[in-house]
Amino acid sequence: MLYKTSDKTPDPGLLFLCCAGYLLLPCLAAGLLFGQVFPFFLKGPQFLVFYLIHMAIACGILLLLKQRALPVRTCANWFLALTYIVALARITQGWLHHRPVGFLVLLLLLHLLLLGGLARFTARSR
Repeated sequence: MLYKTSDKTPDPGLLFLCCAGYLLLPCLAAGLLFGQVFPFFLKGPQFLVFYLIHMAIACGILLLLKQRALPVRTCANWFLALTYIVALARITQGWLHHRPVGFLVLLLLLHLLLLGGLARFTARSR
């Protein structure tokens, strides 16, 4: 059943598929590009590429959901939570190993602004 982007609760299966795609597709891309699917084993520049792919997939999924009139705001909130977890874990790992994390912090802020903006834009355009 298709839901409008209003107050209806999304199908849990759809939410699971979106979040799984959001987490797994960048890992598969990293595996193809760098031979390592677990992002915490990637070196700094490789992780930044992984994170850019992660951002692009998130925007693509949200735009696809908007096009299909599905619950974009709920998925965007889940994506924001998952982004915090992944980025803060990697920032902590870099900080503990005395590595520079400035670029990742900037990418995290850009990603959060982008996801928040997409969620607001799609909520207004309904």
